[in-house]
Amino acid sequence: MVKSELVFTLNEKFPGLHERDARLSLNCILGQMADALVQGERIEIRCFGSFNLSHRQPRIARNPKTGEAVKLPAKVDTHFN
Repeated sequence: MVKSELVFTLNEKFPGLHERDARLSLNCILGQMADALVQGERIEIRCFGSFNLSHRQPRIARNPKTGEAVKLPAKVDTHFN
């Protein structure tokens, strides 16, 4: 589901809600979630799931085609559980 489909679903479920208000509300919620993840916080939505950050250390990997060693930098991933 993409954001426009979610806005459409909100409009169907709440007919009194204008599309622009549904879009604004959704953008506000997603913005707050993004800000929380940037600050390193964990997000939990009961009966749905949680978002958290996973820190990966730098490592040496191999190119599967050539077998050449490749240095991978440290990175932070977002995970949904």
